[in-house]
Amino acid sequence: MAFHKILVALDNSTQAEGIFLQALDLAHREASELLLFSCIQWAPSLYQSPGASLGAMPERDFSSLDMDMLQLELNKTRDRLQHYCQRALEADVKAAIAWDAGEPVT
Repeated sequence: MAFHKILVALDNSTQAEGIFLQALDLAHREASELLLFSCIQWAPSLYQSPGASLGAMPERDFSSLDMDMLQLELNKTRDRLQHYCQRALEADVKAAIAWDAGEPVT
């Protein structure tokens, strides 16, 4: 079975390296491209500081605080994916990266 493009979901877990290596091996054998993807679990209410509900911080501060934290996480994710992408390119496997953020589904 020939794969033309392989979607590889990577997170920040200890298993990500092994998943990447398996996908890289498969892409190399099948002459396929990799799309390295990561989705940041993002629900702003999960990141509120203790005491916020007691009026310790004005509500308007949360949006800028949340956005700063989200941007930091997005930057870390982008950097991690770029590292994997570079490794794939060095192994003569075409690769691209994509990332997004979303609320967890229950």
